[in-house]
Amino acid sequence: MTTTRLVCCIQLSALLLAGCLDTQTQDSHDPPLVYSAEPTAASEADEAYDPASNPKITATLYAQSAAEHHASTRTIYMAAKLQLPAALKDQAWAAALEQGEDAADKPVAVILDVDETVLDNSPYQVQAINEDLQHPEGWDAWCELEAAEPVAGALEFTTFAASQGVTVFYVTNRDSKLEASTRANLVAAGFPVAEDIDVVLTKNERPEWTSDKSSRRALVAQDYRILMLFGDQLGDFTGGDAAKGKTPAERDAVVEAHAQRWGTQWFMLPNPEYGAWDSVTYGHDYDQSERSKTAARLKAMHGPPASE
Repeated sequence: MTTTRLVCCIQLSALLLAGCLDTQTQDSHDPPLVYSAEPTAASEADEAYDPASNPKITATLYAQSAAEHHASTRTIYMAAKLQLPAALKDQAWAAALEQGEDAADKPVAVILDVDETVLDNSPYQVQAINEDLQHPEGWDAWCELEAAEPVAGALEFTTFAASQGVTVFYVTNRDSKLEASTRANLVAAGFPVAEDIDVVLTKNERPEWTSDKSSRRALVAQDYRILMLFGDQLGDFTGGDAAKGKTPAERDAVVEAHAQRWGTQWFMLPNPEYGAWDSVTYGHDYDQSERSKTAARLKAMHGPPASE
């Protein structure tokens, strides 16, 4: 073997040996590489959006297409319809926390939220999934189409209530600029909408009318005995801060505090698509990346207990 070839072989062997030692050292002492739930902004931005990966697909499909969902909303409204005669007869019956003590002789009313309580906005949710829209992107345009269909059971209940002399109020967190289109959508869908008084009470319609609906319920309570409340969020029944909560346990405590009202005076509609039930899991921090929100959602879930 020539001297040159011998030197090359020695150098190659040294390199290979060093590589093996480095690999062994890394395997023995370095922590294993793990998937990070929070990618860098650049890596997330580089990923092409795939609608099929959107975490809201199943919830939206259920709300839009499940016969079980339609059956559950019908069940809730039918239960309310059966309770209404008793509520009308009992002059002490008052559903709103904002109701005063002198309500016995007042005319009667019910208050309903609009979105996912009486009007179904699942087509907008489908658009948001397909086009990667983040609310409020596209929301105003959807509302202005005036194309939302009734939530199953809502039309039958409100029509019956109106036939019994009950004034139907719609308290919504749609912005005041959408009031005209919201009213038109309700009328087109067949809902009773009084013409001589304002029964569609929107956010920002007055300076004090924030997303907390308490002030609007209080206004109705000044002139009416409120028999029932309907909504899909805790804020449709209680003050906004309490309803939003900082943890799921805090929100559960609000439900327990009013246990006797559910199913008699308060009627909750299921909404698997959006709401504080979801955002509370990531601290209501809407500016987080979607991947970070999903990681927080997973952390908030409870699996089976660990086996011993």
